[in-house]
Amino acid sequence: MAENIQYIGIDELDEMETSEFKDLAAKYYSDFARTLKNNVLMLVHIKTHRKTDKKEVVKELVKNKKSIHYSIHVRVQIPSATFEASENGYENPVFILKNTFKKIDKEIEKRFKD
Repeated sequence: MAENIQYIGIDELDEMETSEFKDLAAKYYSDFARTLKNNVLMLVHIKTHRKTDKKEVVKELVKNKKSIHYSIHVRVQIPSATFEASENGYENPVFILKNTFKKIDKEIEKRFKD
């Protein structure tokens, strides 16, 4: 199972976020594999965009917001189809990943609707 999940850019997260990220990906991988009843490959790509303007960073910190923008792209592949979704924001990257997986889940439901 874990060998069918590829991560790109996960080393940009801290240890706790990485653990949560991988646990959530494994959970959704199992769900997708069960739903699709096929050999599933999943690619999770995370990008971080840090603000470099010092004034902007200070403003963000004053507002108690993170100054890191996350962009997450997920692709789920089976031999007959590919499903892709992406999300971005300043929230917790695990929260963004969950929203991305929900989008893919909706796509799969539409495609294989009875």
